[in-house]
Amino acid sequence: MIFLDNLNLAGFVIMVYLVLHLPAIIMLILGLSWRKKKPKTSKTLIYVAIAYFIVGAGVCGSLV
Repeated sequence: MIFLDNLNLAGFVIMVYLVLHLPAIIMLILGLSWRKKKPKTSKTLIYVAIAYFIVGAGVCGSLV
């Protein structure tokens, strides 16, 4: 247990945050950019991105 005192988890938390939120951000950007060309695909991407972000926020929130 003495070894856990010097453990720095900041890099791990940042990596988990990026893994869980970066796909949602990319899907949201794609959905917003395809809004005129492909409205049905755009709407689906936006909904999936929102759901992915909510799930990712729950997982990241439980880590803290």
